[in-house]
Amino acid sequence: MGLESETTGGPEIERLAQFYEENADAIKARNLSIPFEHAMKVPMRDRMTCDFSYAGLKNSFRKEVLKFRSLLGLNDTVLNAPAQQMVETSDVVTLPKDVAAYLSYVYQDIAFSHVEDRLNVAFRYLDSRKLTAQLTGLVVVGGVAANMTLRRRLLQLLQKQKRHDHLQLIFPPMALCTDNGVMAAWAGIEKLEQFISNASEGHEPLPRWNIGTLLPDRPGYENNVPLSKRPTQRKPPSSVAQ
Repeated sequence: MGLESETTGGPEIERLAQFYEENADAIKARNLSIPFEHAMKVPMRDRMTCDFSYAGLKNSFRKEVLKFRSLLGLNDTVLNAPAQQMVETSDVVTLPKDVAAYLSYVYQDIAFSHVEDRLNVAFRYLDSRKLTAQLTGLVVVGGVAANMTLRRRLLQLLQKQKRHDHLQLIFPPMALCTDNGVMAAWAGIEKLEQFISNASEGHEPLPRWNIGTLLPDRPGYENNVPLSKRPTQRKPPSSVAQ
């Protein structure tokens, strides 16, 4: 979109999304020639697991940005973040603020709807296993934890399901709502000072570890995967006497 931000893109997306939410009618009224429509969808709504992914949404968002740039006659090859990344350019062509605000609002709304969907799946699973009473808090971390819209929506989700009385919604102080990489590094520092090692010897690294494997299986499931969808093992060919 050609946005300029002193930090990361998240705070700018949040600011623009709020601007659109507060001025949606006026924005559409002064841009009658622009069709405020999109093809972005909430990811994985047909999957009843706790897995989540934003890969498809980010690609859809990119296509929407290019669509609006083309619609407005902007050069869709000139971006604020060229292939080299962090390279300054004087040829930045930005989308109009009203359009950027609309796209930011839609993107943020869908991204947070995805989080809400996954939480609902998790709650239903825990309710079915009668494990909900063991929960005392829902902790939200990372840079996005600073987003006030996400905080409000998660609180509303707990209140709607009448879970807020026994399930505390926990956010770090704003100053600590930063990139997860920084959090992981800080945790490593504290463990190192206590001579605690996470050496991988004797352990197999799992880069795509399904969180469902940490939970007890439901009937008809193994590692949170339906047995009916697991590939059947082929029988070895019978030996033939020579």
